[in-house]
Amino acid sequence: MERNRQSSVTVEGKPLSGGRRRGVVDLVLEIEHNRYGAPRASDYLVVVDFLDLRSSQIDLNAMLEEASVMDITLTREFDGLIKLDLMPNVGLDIRLTCREVVVRSVQHYTRDES
Repeated sequence: MERNRQSSVTVEGKPLSGGRRRGVVDLVLEIEHNRYGAPRASDYLVVVDFLDLRSSQIDLNAMLEEASVMDITLTREFDGLIKLDLMPNVGLDIRLTCREVVVRSVQHYTRDES
């Protein structure tokens, strides 16, 4: 999670008074495709930015090294926000609501099996 950006408007888009600014929280998620499957020639690392988080449920204590993502659901809400529900086989479950989702990169990766 990063709080590197600032905004001079409220979450509703109205100007903040007195020159005030608010911090904007973003989340960068890196997902390795097929991480625990049989090695293939086309395994990918996908980096996704979830910008301007409005709510989140992230249990960092539940992170397990061998967890894999079973399903990722992105839904546009009635207010224009985007809802993410990342469901693992075990461990880390992420639910959040944000203003924007950006795929930063998709690149090949080679697994280190050592």
